[in-house]
Amino acid sequence: MNLRQLKAFQAVCRTGSITRASELIHLSQPALTRQIQDLESFCGCKLFERTRHGIVLTDEGELFQVRAEEMLSLAERTQRELKEAGGFTGGIVRIGCVESSAAQELSQLLAKWQQSTPGVRKAEFELYCADGDDIRSSLDEERLDVGILLEPVETAKYDSLPLSSVDRWGVVVRSDSPEAQLPALTQDELVKLPLILPRRHIVIDTLHQWFNGGPEPLKIAGYHNLMTNALTLVKAGLGNLLCVEGSWTIRETPGFVFIPVSPVRLARHRLVRKKNRLLSRTAESFWAYAADHWRSEESDTQLSPKMSDSQNH
Repeated sequence: MNLRQLKAFQAVCRTGSITRASELIHLSQPALTRQIQDLESFCGCKLFERTRHGIVLTDEGELFQVRAEEMLSLAERTQRELKEAGGFTGGIVRIGCVESSAAQELSQLLAKWQQSTPGVRKAEFELYCADGDDIRSSLDEERLDVGILLEPVETAKYDSLPLSSVDRWGVVVRSDSPEAQLPALTQDELVKLPLILPRRHIVIDTLHQWFNGGPEPLKIAGYHNLMTNALTLVKAGLGNLLCVEGSWTIRETPGFVFIPVSPVRLARHRLVRKKNRLLSRTAESFWAYAADHWRSEESDTQLSPKMSDSQNH
């Protein structure tokens, strides 16, 4: 099995046709057919079958398609990393980020890193927007280099750096609901509402600790990972969306209102990477810059009170 066979296989998957696939990768139809036959011989099974509607994947072919994508992605990443090791000044940083105000801090951090670090001006970025569980899974499977997660973060699995971004927890309700006129939602008011919670389990456990201290438990209507589609559930009257304010402010939508909870509950963020994993030179450069940036901010924070005291004297 080789990369040319994998690329031929993926071309047939995308087009559903030997003819169109051969045109796509500039290979004759007989040569393409041989590539597929050699691949099937290596795998010991049929990967495609012909139907009236064209060529479709077998069950084994669907499994192999996932693995082929992973192998091609790994080969491409390896090639990039070897070029970097030889002094190549490009590279890619693959970053996952939850939907929150931390996205703005990430953008600023990337811009400052690129401007101040020699040799990375040609660096590219892959930004993956998802919930915390998807980002953690991608970090574990090494499909991402670093990620931004809401606290708490599993310290046994990840190295992490604190970010300055802080969001309030609250509830998105329909603007025609009685709750839309409230300045905040207390626990007594919150337990009366059907809620759609973020699906990340470690966050759910924390939310239950916060809000289940009263005589009534939370009314759970469902769970969500990203707000875009979840807003349609709120619009349909199926529940009210419990989320951080930053995920709302980046996409404020007419017909809905964000109401903070009371007492105020804050969500903090961390930049994380998988423990004991060596990243590409470009990704390591970004992590090192982020660590220096955090240490500089921490130092400034510690010095500020002392400077104020000296000024007062």
